[in-house]
Amino acid sequence: MTDTPLPFPHPSSAPAPMRVLVVEDDPVVRFAVQVVLARAGFEVEVAADGCAAVRAFRRRPSNAVVCDLYLPEKNGLEVMAELAGEFGPVPVVAISGGGSDGRVDLLAVAVRLGARAALRKPFAGAELVGAVRGVLGAGTESEANTAITTG
Repeated sequence: MTDTPLPFPHPSSAPAPMRVLVVEDDPVVRFAVQVVLARAGFEVEVAADGCAAVRAFRRRPSNAVVCDLYLPEKNGLEVMAELAGEFGPVPVVAISGGGSDGRVDLLAVAVRLGARAALRKPFAGAELVGAVRGVLGAGTESEANTAITTG
C-alpha cells in the first residue's frame, strides 16, 4: 500500500448530462415532466409549442425529445418530421393524452414516423424516465414514481 493520492477527476472531465427537449403545451404537464427528468439527471429544456420546439432544437440540439402530439402552432408529428429532415434521426418519445383522432391512433403513427417510444397520458415518472433512457440506449429506471396525469 502506498501513500500516493488517487487522482481526482477534473470537473470538466465529468461527462455532461444528456439534454432532453420537452415539448408540451400544458404547463402543469410540462413542469412535471421537466422535474421528473431533471431529478433523473437529465439537462432539460422546455418548449410550449411546436414552432418554439424547432427553434430551441436549432439553437441547441438535444440528445432526445419528449414531444406531445397535440400542440399549438405545429403539431408533434410536424415537429418530428421537421427535426428529422433537418438533423437526421432524432430520438423521440411521443406523448399524448388523446393519442387518437377517433379513427387513427396518433401514437402509433408517431412510432411509424420515427418516434422510438410512445407514452399515453397519464403515465408514471418511472415510465417516462425509462422511455427516455431507452431511446438513448441507456436502459431503464425504477425511480421517479410520480404520476403525470393531466394534459
